[in-house]
Amino acid sequence: MSREEFDRWIEYFGRHPFDDRHRYHRPAILAGDLLREGVNVNVLLDWLQDDQATPPEPKVATPEEADANTLRAFGLSRPKGK
Repeated sequence: MSREEFDRWIEYFGRHPFDDRHRYHRPAILAGDLLREGVNVNVLLDWLQDDQATPPEPKVATPEEADANTLRAFGLSRPKGK
């Protein structure tokens, strides 16, 4: 391998890392975020491609929303007035 080819490979893997973080972990986070409502896919894809980018803030349900979702999952509803 020539020095020029070696330098091109260094540049390539600098731009396209080949490690578990970039091959598995970041795409898994992307897939999880796609399950949220109102997700801007372009923002997530930009984050996936740019190692320096900060991922969008996740939407966290309030405890009340979480309780209501759990009750709905069991076919129940909240008592009236609460």
